[in-house]
Amino acid sequence: IFIEVEPIKNVKLKALVGADFTVQEFTNFTQAIPSSGARPYNLTVYSNQKAVNPNYLAEYSVSYNKTIHQKHKLNAIIGYTYQEDKYSFLGASRNGNFTQPIPILNNIILNPLNISQTGNYSEDGVGSRLSSYFFRANYDFDNRGFLGFSMRQDGSSNFAPNNQVAYFPAVSAAWRLTEEPFFKSVAWLNELKLRASFGYVGNQNFGSYQNGVYINNTYSYLQRINQGQQYTLGNSANSAGGILGAAPTGAYNPDIRWEKNEQFNIGIDASILKNRVTIALDVYQRRSIDLILRIDPPFTSGTFESVPYNTGTLQNRGLDLTLNAKMYDSKNFNWVANGVLGTDKNKVSSFGKREQPIDIGFARINGGSLRTTAGLPANYFFGFVTEGIFQNYKEISSHAIQTAGTDPTTSTAPGDIKFKDINNDGVIDDKDRTNIGNANPNFTYGLTNTFNYKNIELSVFIQGSVGNKVLNFTRWYTEGGVSNGNYSNAVIGRWKGEGTSNTMPRLILNDPNGNNRVSDRFVEDASYMRIKTVRLAYTIPTKLANQLNIKNTQLYVSCQNLITVTNYTGLDPEVGGGVDVGFYPQARTIMAGININF
Repeated sequence: IFIEVEPIKNVKLKALVGADFTVQEFTNFTQAIPSSGARPYNLTVYSNQKAVNPNYLAEYSVSYNKTIHQKHKLNAIIGYTYQEDKYSFLGASRNGNFTQPIPILNNIILNPLNISQTGNYSEDGVGSRLSSYFFRANYDFDNRGFLGFSMRQDGSSNFAPNNQVAYFPAVSAAWRLTEEPFFKSVAWLNELKLRASFGYVGNQNFGSYQNGVYINNTYSYLQRINQGQQYTLGNSANSAGGILGAAPTGAYNPDIRWEKNEQFNIGIDASILKNRVTIALDVYQRRSIDLILRIDPPFTSGTFESVPYNTGTLQNRGLDLTLNAKMYDSKNFNWVANGVLGTDKNKVSSFGKREQPIDIGFARINGGSLRTTAGLPANYFFGFVTEGIFQNYKEISSHAIQTAGTDPTTSTAPGDIKFKDINNDGVIDDKDRTNIGNANPNFTYGLTNTFNYKNIELSVFIQGSVGNKVLNFTRWYTEGGVSNGNYSNAVIGRWKGEGTSNTMPRLILNDPNGNNRVSDRFVEDASYMRIKTVRLAYTIPTKLANQLNIKNTQLYVSCQNLITVTNYTGLDPEVGGGVDVGFYPQARTIMAGININF
């Protein structure tokens, strides 16, 4: 809900308030099933939880717009915003024997035998608060020169009181050269504008991975105290020789502060040949400084949980190009093409105080991770490099030791994958893991062609990427012999004897050589070109539409995800995060319809 008034000329007051409410209810009912097996359900279990999560937003601003002598234009805005996320939930559970078939949380219907068979819990509070003051001013001189300045003061409850507030300035400038007298004589150049900007934005919603588990860092500056810690107090009957209790597990860090993203951008906007061709080019560098990373504490601290610190720098460099062209234009036929091209490369410039890399492991699949370390792109695939398949024992004996022994059921044997000895120490182990690719493409692109012939319009949108890699773990399930399910047809061509295959290893129980470890065997080039959208439309002629008392009436048929060209063997090369664990592919959709305006 918002209201805007103009109490005096050129000055506007605006107020906006809003709220989002998420209401959830969870119910669980497990019927007692007496059994002598490993998992008997001797008691019926019923639980119910209700949760309400409101999110509030308020924004107030004053804006000013003024034109002086037609050449000087000034607009400015100053304001304040406030956001608050709250939560509240109430739950209860009972274990026992129901006297009615319909589960209700009632001690008469469900008779608990003791207090351990009951559970009641509730909690409510504030998840986070964010308050901001902002100011922005823009100056336009005669539609030729442009200057801009902005400043934000943001305060977040995610940080300790002394570091909750941070300031984020930004400046920008542009110069339209074609409005200058010395460019008026260049007839083929209709528009040329140079742009540049530099500024900071903040990040208070940060998270991280610890031992492959995502950790939400809200209020992470606080000391952490956890139960279940062992105290050695005399001769305890506890199996570990201690008494369980609560103890500090993570240290207090009041110095943690906002992450800052620093970005510098230069750009060019141009239009040529009577505006038949327009170009927009942006080159940027973005540095995320004061990255919040978790640091392992020293043993002398008495704690073991890693503590978040501002340390490390991540750098992105990229280019964005947009090109629009009127390829052909006549009375009955015209053709317009729009293309975009983008590239972005990231690198971790520094880890600061953190000495160990960040590893995000994979469920069920050993020997590798998504790794982030200084000097390389973030989240690259970390694993082994393959060098073909052992064809005989002579090749095994001349290679670095993988799994020692002579029994083919428990050691490396002909038909197993040969892994590269990266450090040349004669043994294949975790020290031989390295960067085997990442999900960042060399560049992405898109192209839209729109053809109009009289009342018929055809639009074709093509998109794609080049150079991105995908770790295809669906092949781990369908080629690795790790399940009792169906295998892919590729397994038919597996190694069965010397010279039969140099890509698909033998099938062997328990995988003694570790053929299924994370390696470039499962890393594929996921470059693709996809005809994303095709739309054919026919607009009813105006004369006929008027006779039918309708206007702007159009019949159309469209298709999404028509064709995909790729060498990727999975179901869909567009895999979020670059790790394919069986993502459902994008469906081909065909639609037909009519738009009628009366």
